Amino acid sequence: LPNGDIIKTGGRAKKSSAGYDLTRLIIGSEGTLGIITKITLKVHKIPSFSTSIRVSFDSVYDASKTVQEILSAGIQVGRAELLDDTMMKILNKANKKSYKEKPTILLEIAGESSDSVNFTMKIVSDFITKNNP
Repeated sequence: LPNGDIIKTGGRAKKSSAGYDLTRLIIGSEGTLGIITKITLKVHKIPSFSTSIRVSFDSVYDASKTVQEILSAGIQVGRAELLDDTMMKILNKANKKSYKEKPTILLEIAGESSDSVNFTMKIVSDFITKNNP
């Protein structure tokens, strides 16, 4: 801080509602509130196997509910993207594709073996089928 005090921000929790987000506040201040002198990064190994899936739904609610249930079940998802019907139309037009112009989720599942990825994909498929008959 400008007065010389050293503070530690952030923590292990991915999300917190315990007050101001000091980490982003300090970073966004570009040096006016303080200077970053030490940073700790968490490094993850790049998975050996990964697969992606694109699924269209009838509604944004069904698509987002599916992703929420997958994450709540503790399934590790490398990426999860939600594209609404307007975005799918734009994507089709810009890339000369013919994807369904409905709310769509894009998921990436990764793991250390093809068996683990296939097992996870089976579980993910069950959630998709449940919410997208």
